[in-house]
Amino acid sequence: LWKFILAALAFLMVCTTFTNCSKSDDNGGSSRSIVGTWVAAAPQEVITMRFDSDGRFSERYQSNYGDDQTSRGEYVYDGYSLELYYADGNGETDFVYVEWIDNNHIILWGIEFTRR
Repeated sequence: LWKFILAALAFLMVCTTFTNCSKSDDNGGSSRSIVGTWVAAAPQEVITMRFDSDGRFSERYQSNYGDDQTSRGEYVYDGYSLELYYADGNGETDFVYVEWIDNNHIILWGIEFTRR
């Protein structure tokens, strides 16, 4: 699963134009809610992250090559960083800084996601 996700992340990093925001237009970060569905799309791949208000998340990776994989778990978001605890049997944990572009666009792992 992670080989596909890493390949997707690398591909999206190449294909995505990044928009940078400074700390001054961050509005404090903690006032923004991560809850909802976020999508990063490239011509060949789509990553969908869904964060529920109860602290659960799902992550779906799809490609035009037939890959369709979903991971689930729990998350903790403090307004600036996100900790993902995967429940798929291997006990994997991921930590990522959330960079807000605006209320409908964030950057995770260097990839821009749009709120749906």
